[in-house]
Amino acid sequence: MSKKIINGVVQDNYVRDEHGYNFRPEWTAQQCVDELRRVAELIPDQFVTRTFFRKNSIISDATWDRYFGTMEEFRRQAGIQLHRGAHRMELHIARHASKDRYRAMNEEKAGYEDKYLMPASGRWQTVLGCNDIHDIECDPFWLRVFLDTVERVQPDKLVLNGDGFDLPEFGKYSVDPRTWDVVKRIRWMHTNFLGPIRQRAPNTEVIWIEGNHEYRLLRHLADQSPQMQVVLAELHGFTVPKLLGLDEFGVNYISRTDLAAEHKGDIKEELKRNFWIGYDCLAACHFPEGERMGLPGWNGHHHSYHAKTHYSPVFGTYQWSQFGAGHRRWAEYTTGEKWTNGFGLLHVDTVKKHVLTEYIDVRDFAVVGGRFYERSAAEAVFA
Repeated sequence: MSKKIINGVVQDNYVRDEHGYNFRPEWTAQQCVDELRRVAELIPDQFVTRTFFRKNSIISDATWDRYFGTMEEFRRQAGIQLHRGAHRMELHIARHASKDRYRAMNEEKAGYEDKYLMPASGRWQTVLGCNDIHDIECDPFWLRVFLDTVERVQPDKLVLNGDGFDLPEFGKYSVDPRTWDVVKRIRWMHTNFLGPIRQRAPNTEVIWIEGNHEYRLLRHLADQSPQMQVVLAELHGFTVPKLLGLDEFGVNYISRTDLAAEHKGDIKEELKRNFWIGYDCLAACHFPEGERMGLPGWNGHHHSYHAKTHYSPVFGTYQWSQFGAGHRRWAEYTTGEKWTNGFGLLHVDTVKKHVLTEYIDVRDFAVVGGRFYERSAAEAVFA
């Protein structure tokens, strides 16, 4: 046994074990705790891991392990990590604080479902329906065809059936933080989609149904996450209506979801409550579950087209469709090559409650009302 100087502290009564570590056979649990606290004070901002402690401590793993078993428990006993009860209490408080913010935002967005209604005059009504635009991920050719259709048709109503935003920054996919540009995505929806629609069709009623991507954005906004702090720094004086451009572009926003829902299953059920019914005979819901409402209409979400025919004694034979997306078919984190692009024109007889669905398939060419469109080189799918 001998004296030894470690980190400027004179230590004695140490020997080396068979692995070469220094240890004092008589170390007590309290002495181990004191040693951990000493190491923690060396670099106050450093999280004390097993490896960090081993490199800076005068005792071996075996010395403290027989008292505490795990480094996590060792840190708790030393008071440099919250005990389980205190940690649970902290999480509980944080969860309730977030719920307060969620409920405040629920009230903030609640008044926009019918704020900008347009009178429906005439027996025959046309609804232009789309979904899954995904902001800057939008196919430029799809966008050109869609906006030209808005101008030519002047629909009575235009329904964005969920997922105007993409915002992978807040999603489940792994996105390089160096490529984040949340503000650019939000502004794209204003300047490239909502703004041009309002310019081309000033008398059209615009309806935006909240999808899972909009819900995700608002949840992060309420949580005040580190990513959202970046957004808030550049969007001074934000409110939910301002963020979505509801007042600026006269948009009705359908959002019946409770942001305070905690569990994944509850959130899914909440999102299914977001739907629009027009003329008592036409429905739009972002999710396929809308088909169960027993009305003609369409859903989005899955970025591919198909249609089913149903029968009702009220509506006769009618069609429920799943529309293709506005999102470009190339996407780095999905099988976008299997998607389809498109939108729909839904022609409504408001007296007999009949709906005719005209689906516009957008590939490298598209046809709307006898006009042909062809994709340009600048609108290449893989651009």
